[in-house]
Amino acid sequence: MATMVRWVALLAVICAVAAVDRNNFKSCQQSSFCRRHRAAKPGESPYSLLVDTVTVSETGIVGDILNEKNKVIFTLEVYPLEDHTLRVKINEKNPIRQRFEEPYAIIAGLHTEKFTVDERSFDGLILSFGESKVVLKAKPLRIDVYKGKNLVISTNARGLLKFEHYRNKPAEGEGENADLQVIDEEEDKDGLWEETFKGHSDSKPNGPSSVGMDISFINSKHVYGIPEHADAFSLKETT
Repeated sequence: MATMVRWVALLAVICAVAAVDRNNFKSCQQSSFCRRHRAAKPGESPYSLLVDTVTVSETGIVGDILNEKNKVIFTLEVYPLEDHTLRVKINEKNPIRQRFEEPYAIIAGLHTEKFTVDERSFDGLILSFGESKVVLKAKPLRIDVYKGKNLVISTNARGLLKFEHYRNKPAEGEGENADLQVIDEEEDKDGLWEETFKGHSDSKPNGPSSVGMDISFINSKHVYGIPEHADAFSLKETT
């Protein structure tokens, strides 16, 4: 009897999952930030590393990234860590407000690895630490990570990096166009400050602030993580 109860309960859970109404979840077309990211064209990345701004310390490197479309500058930080790990951080250099950063994303202390700068030119930099090598290409920005001679991770190889900087909301009566003509003329302007879904309005007092980038895991068949909604842990392609 107990076994039958368990099977009935399991069947009820499966039926409940199968009965989820997908119409209650936004599609990419119904979400303004997703539309803007999907609109990015591969191979046309406007982000470049300004090599002459790069400074090298014992723990890593710091330099500026320029979005050539709107002239907004970001800060790039790269830290080689133990166990063949690399930490890469990008943020606005002079934001009009501080962007939230999860303080407990990394609980344990970070232990940096000694590294060397093997090459530095206007085309970028090459760093080595342990058995790993990092190739930073300046224009467009791209970061390739090698284990020995094998490329294992490539970031922004397709040029889909999009970092939406904070901006001031246009004064009432100016419309969104007045602010965006000098920001990103190609942007989908609908839903930057507010959008509605199934009768519910979502106000965005800070405006657009999403971040996205293509990351390629070379020769990997699966990438595991937590999807936005109930789904397989083996993540699907999102571009």
